[in-house]
Amino acid sequence: MATLFQYSAAYFPPAPVAEITIRARREVQAVALLDSGADGTLIPYKALLACRAKFIRTSQLTGVTGKSVLADQYVVEIRIGDLKIPGVKAVSSRSIS
Repeated sequence: MATLFQYSAAYFPPAPVAEITIRARREVQAVALLDSGADGTLIPYKALLACRAKFIRTSQLTGVTGKSVLADQYVVEIRIGDLKIPGVKAVSSRSIS
């Protein structure tokens, strides 16, 4: 079954987005940029704090530009509509919130 997502003109070029729920000990609603070519899941630091996500560890994260930052890894459940994806390891950094 295919799922269609809206494209947001807030990005250039326009990109697909979806309303999601980030769930840990609490739930947070967010609009997510869907990137099918991404190597990982990035979630804003404030959203991880708000849902009280479980901290796993701090590690070095290197972006496509080659710049590295220390990033905290957390585990959350992500919900898109009726779809629940448990055990998602997401990273964030206070410097890239």
